[in-house]
Amino acid sequence: MSNSMQKTFIHGQKAVTTSAAALDSTPDRSCENGIRLIADPSNSAAIFIGNSSAVTTSTGFPLYAGREIVLPVPTSDLIFVIAASSQTLYYIGC
Repeated sequence: MSNSMQKTFIHGQKAVTTSAAALDSTPDRSCENGIRLIADPSNSAAIFIGNSSAVTTSTGFPLYAGREIVLPVPTSDLIFVIAASSQTLYYIGC
């Protein structure tokens, strides 16, 4: 019998700024079950999420303080984030 469970996970904290950036640019950090994004409850503004470095505060999906979303992506470098002012985002996935 084979055990197909993933034996590791990724996690981190991202300082989201006014410049669009990849959530995590480490290419070998894969997650077969997606990545959970959680906006810090003390954030003062939304974080905007997109699928390329072209994401803006007008085109991205808004994630407000204390909210979370799970994105079904295989690697964290496929998620891009931006904010109107410096905000904090946490992530975890496996």
